[in-house]
Amino acid sequence: MRRETVMSLPQILGVVSYILAALGVAFCWWLPLGMLFSLAGLTSGFVGWLNARRPMAMLLCGGMFIAAVAFGIDLLAVWLNVVTVRFGALQ
Repeated sequence: MRRETVMSLPQILGVVSYILAALGVAFCWWLPLGMLFSLAGLTSGFVGWLNARRPMAMLLCGGMFIAAVAFGIDLLAVWLNVVTVRFGALQ
């Protein structure tokens, strides 16, 4: 008999939080895009944390921590003016 594992919603949101945080760091040089990815990672991690049980909390807290660090890197890039690409309306 074959067993299939199905990921629950908090697990999916935890993985999404990690992916969006990584994209936030990868696009920190592009002003609004990196911040949007980081904030989306924080939001998805927080929503998953609200729905999670105790064992799942570490996965979600890790994703939210990395997304918060990515948002901090994005803010630091803006503050130091190392942003190389900006959208026309934000210049």
